[in-house]
Amino acid sequence: MRQFLPDYMIPKHIYFLTEFPLTANGKIDNQSLKLYCQEYQEEYLNQQPINGKEQIIITIWQKLLGTNKIHRHSHFFREGEIA
Repeated sequence: MRQFLPDYMIPKHIYFLTEFPLTANGKIDNQSLKLYCQEYQEEYLNQQPINGKEQIIITIWQKLLGTNKIHRHSHFFREGEIA
């Protein structure tokens, strides 16, 4: 996507839903949708490293980039751009 679109057009997160939460009026329930996305993101970011090797790599990234906000799904090059 990055080679075809400018950065502002690339979504930061993509969520897969089987259906949209709806209000009693049949409209998309934005509050429920935001809550779902927040809960999913928290669960995703709080996943623990699978093994010792993964933990070592995360620790190295944290030291190199000077931040503790590295998790097992961090994109090394994107994190390096903002660190």
